[in-house]
Order: sequence, then structure tokens, then C-alpha cells
Amino acid sequence: MNKDVAVMSGHTFLHYYQSEAIVFHQIGVLVFQQPDLAMQLDSPMSEIALALAETIEEEKPRIIGTFLQRPDDPETRYVHVETERVLRARLFGKDTHAVTSPLGKKPKELIIRFGPPKKVVDTALCKHLRTFSKSEVYFRPEFRSAKIVLREVGSFASDWVWRRALKNMDKELDSPLYEVDNSVDSPEKQEINTRRNVYKSIKNWTFTIPNLDIGSRGFNVSPKIASLVQILQCFQKDAEKFRGIVLVRRRITALAIVEVLRT
Repeated sequence: MNKDVAVMSGHTFLHYYQSEAIVFHQIGVLVFQQPDLAMQLDSPMSEIALALAETIEEEKPRIIGTFLQRPDDPETRYVHVETERVLRARLFGKDTHAVTSPLGKKPKELIIRFGPPKKVVDTALCKHLRTFSKSEVYFRPEFRSAKIVLREVGSFASDWVWRRALKNMDKELDSPLYEVDNSVDSPEKQEINTRRNVYKSIKNWTFTIPNLDIGSRGFNVSPKIASLVQILQCFQKDAEKFRGIVLVRRRITALAIVEVLRT
């Protein structure tokens, strides 16, 4: 872009950046009128902030942010400091000293609201396993856990529940209790055959890794988890200094989130 000064909306800037018409190392100064929008994950400013965080220091432009604030309002003081941290830049309000200095030691929470998923569809693996146990009589805890994490973490986590269950299935199928007389047809034989079919299906299934690209066809985590990862990526430069706690309702949800972050 051959211009000395360009004024545009965040949406326009993001479009030019994503199409590589704009590159950061060609920009001397970036001025944001509402830099606090970087805290809103549905705003283009959030994606611009993430792109800046992933850019090496030598190629980053200088950043100036200006916005009106009420220095006596703890919420705006918190947002000011958090926006500076996200953008790694110094922002100027009407009275910068008054805005930033009285923040105090007590942290203030930032709430990002999410509604429940509009439509949740079983994964191909769950649909296949249900053909062996339509009423979910067998492996009921696994079916239940898969449903829970499907809504809260995404389809990757739903399939991961079954991959995780393989270890226990290995032990069960090696047990003498699973030795059955094939010449006799009985409920016990039906259960053992069902469990073996489920085990074989899972063992031969091709599992995927987490895909956090919400625009791709292979997107397999929930929007909430994608946003969580996006927030955590803002702290990458803090490395070992960063500490965070993610609170969830169920243990299986916590384990599934750890698996997403680990992978």
C-alpha cells in the first residue's frame, strides 16, 4: 500500500492484512481509536492484536491508542491496563496517570458471555458405536461423557473420550470373565461380543488432532474453547511466568481441555 497515511476501520485493516496488502514491517505507527476493542473476541481488533502478538519485535510497528475513560471508574482502569497488556503498548487516556495508577492489587474479572451451542450433532464415531449399543446399555459412562464434552469442548473431545477408554477396555477384555463358550447363545455372550465390537471399532478408528481454525471444514472444538485458546495465546511471551486457572463444572471437561491444550 503506497500511502503516507491511511485511515480505515478495523474490518478494512484486517481484510487488507489477511490478503497481505498490508504487512506490519512496512508500517511506522499504528494508531487505534478504540484499542479496548481488543478485549472483545468478536471484534476485528482482537484478531489484529493476536496478529501483532505473533509478529517478531523487529517487524512490529509503534502502537498508539487513544480513548476516553473515567479515571474514577475501576472497570475502565482495569480495561485500560488489560488492553495495554494485550497489545503490549502504552495507551493514553484523558488522564493517563489517574487512569492507571490507582488500579490496586486486587484483580478484576473480565467476563465473556457465551450461549449454548445452537446445534450439536453426534460425531461419526459415536454414531457408529451406537449401532452396537443403541440403548447405551453398555459403556453408559463413556456415552454420557462424550455427550458432555461434545457440547462444552467440541467433537475432538467427544472422540477423545473413547480413545481414553481404550486402556480400561484392554484390561477388561484380557480378563477371564470375558472368556465365553461360543456354542452357547446367552445375554452374557451378547454383551461380550458388543464390548469386543466397540473395542475393535475404537482401536481401528482414525482420530484427528484439535483444529482451532473456525473457518475450516475440519474445525472440531467448540467456539468457547477456541476463544479460550486465543486468550491464552496472548500470554505466550510470558512463558514460564504465566499462571492461569480454568474453572469448569466437571472433571471430564477439565481433562478434555487439557488434551486440547497439550495437543
